[in-house]
Amino acid sequence: ICLIIQPIVENSIKHGILKGKGEGTVTIEVQKVSKDNIMITIEDDGIGISEDIIEKVYEDKMEENKIGISNVHNRLKYIYGEGLKIETLKSGTRISFNVIKIRE
Repeated sequence: ICLIIQPIVENSIKHGILKGKGEGTVTIEVQKVSKDNIMITIEDDGIGISEDIIEKVYEDKMEENKIGISNVHNRLKYIYGEGLKIETLKSGTRISFNVIKIRE
């Protein structure tokens, strides 16, 4: 989970908050959806993310030097069957994903 959350938080700070007013808030929320499923949501109040970038992440077409979120999206799809849900907010960005307990 750390290798999934860390790049998203880093992106929120680097691209959302520092490129804006230089200060802001990043929140991480963990919600139990069912016995075997939790949803993790990371939200910032930075400058937001463009629809173009969201499309590139979903279509796996990010530039080689900007692949952090794309890698996370693909890793989640590979492990859990679905990737990131990325939303542009009025002020900021919300990224959420489900983590499903894998039975042994």
